[in-house]
Amino acid sequence: MKLSDQDFRYLLSLEKEFLEKNIALPKVNTYVTFNIISTNQKEEFFLDIDRRGRIEFHKTKIQNRYIREPLIRLEIDAPPHQNPDGTKTSRNHIHIYKENYGLSWAYDLSSFSKELFCDCNNFANVFTDFCKYCNIKLQSNLQGVI
Repeated sequence: MKLSDQDFRYLLSLEKEFLEKNIALPKVNTYVTFNIISTNQKEEFFLDIDRRGRIEFHKTKIQNRYIREPLIRLEIDAPPHQNPDGTKTSRNHIHIYKENYGLSWAYDLSSFSKELFCDCNNFANVFTDFCKYCNIKLQSNLQGVI
C-alpha cells in the first residue's frame, strides 16, 4: 500500500486509543503488538514494541503501523541511520513516513523536539512521548514497566 503525504498526515492526526483494556508494557528482551483504533472507529492501527536488544540493554523500537504500512518508528540505542541524502543520525532517532520513501528518512531525537523524547533512558517516558506524538490516548489502563 502506498500512502501520500496527505494520507499520512490524516492518519497521524486521528485520535487513537488502545483496544486492550489493560496495557502491560513489555519488559526488556520482549516483543509485543497492541491493537489501536481511531476514536471514530474507522481506522485500525498496530503499535509494535521491540525491546529485544542483544548487546544494548536499553535498545528499543516502537513502531506505529496502519495495516501493513509503517508510519513512524522510534529507535533507541540502535545503530546510527544513514538517510537517502547521505546524512547520518545518532543512535536515538525517529523515522517518519515520507511519500515515495516510506521510513527511509530518520531524524535525531536530540534536535527533533524540545518537549518529547527528552529522557531516552526511561522506557515508560519514551513510550508515553511516542503515544503523544502519534495521537494515541493513554488512559489509566497503563501498567508499570522496568
